[in-house]
Amino acid sequence: MKFKEAYVILVPEVNSRPFMRVDPAKDRSILDTLKYTCYTILVQNQVQALEECQKLVQEEGVNSITFCPGFTDKDVAQISDIVGENIGICVARGDSNNSNIVSKLIEQDY
Repeated sequence: MKFKEAYVILVPEVNSRPFMRVDPAKDRSILDTLKYTCYTILVQNQVQALEECQKLVQEEGVNSITFCPGFTDKDVAQISDIVGENIGICVARGDSNNSNIVSKLIEQDY
């Protein structure tokens, strides 16, 4: 049986830039081997995240979803409730020093 996981990345800032719209149907990648598949998907907001996570579980059979630090605990809990208790849910959060480094980079409008 193949293990399937997904990384969902929140990119809300692009909403204000017409030339940088996020389309989860296009802004994604798939790494696939005989025993492992990894999906990465960019989303603009919680609504898109909910929709994409439901699709990943129902249509692709994803076993685990990891969220970027941009998602709040409430966002993650809402998605977890929708996808079900048999799906592994993780959030990629660094320690305080690394989080500060990343925050500064994001503030510089990377």
